Amino acid sequence: MVIESIPALAHLSSDEQLILAAELWRGNTQGDEDSPDPQIVKLLREREE
Repeated sequence: MVIESIPALAHLSSDEQLILAAELWRGNTQGDEDSPDPQIVKLLREREE
């Protein structure tokens, strides 16, 4: 798990953990709207099938 490789994460409060999760999510979902992530497109197509 990530928490084992970054021990400082274990010391975050629940609120800090939620904030971190939200920031990580936003960081991974932001990007060039004209160019979707090809891996996400592939995964969505596989799920649709």
